[in-house]
Amino acid sequence: MLTNHQRGAHPAVGVANCMRYIWFVFSTKGRINRLSYCLSLSTLIVLLGISLLAVYANDHLSNPDLKLGFRLAFLSLVAVEMIGLFAMVPIGVKRLHDRNKSGLWLVLFYVLPALLVLHDEAGGSEWSWERTLILIALLGWSALELCCRRGTVGTNQYGPDPIRSPSPQSGSHSA
Repeated sequence: MLTNHQRGAHPAVGVANCMRYIWFVFSTKGRINRLSYCLSLSTLIVLLGISLLAVYANDHLSNPDLKLGFRLAFLSLVAVEMIGLFAMVPIGVKRLHDRNKSGLWLVLFYVLPALLVLHDEAGGSEWSWERTLILIALLGWSALELCCRRGTVGTNQYGPDPIRSPSPQSGSHSA
């Protein structure tokens, strides 16, 4: 099998791809389109689903060796999910930048719904229809803003249009 170097690709191509991935996951500068955001969110949801299945399977196994294996797999998935949850913040900020909005909107789209759910889980007041409607409204609004509405056409204050620009992650975008 030929390596990238033997095929004529410069070794720096792999480094550039790695830097683009690091930019995508950890940087809040620039813009990303709807598809990139939705694929990231879908990946995280699938990982959460696999974790739930691992917990369910672990509870229903009788073999102690298999239980240990599922626990280790579950802990590994939790570690990956924590990184994924952390990464959704800069990814969400870049998506809001594409909509020409400040990243502070994530407080409304991520933090407030989480607080509504965690308040109930922490033994707060009993869950009410009003809180359910607020949660549905916030999640619906965030889904519309982040997953459905098109970004700003052309360059905005956060950088070039990720659809029209050949490589927005390459570092050519403005801060």
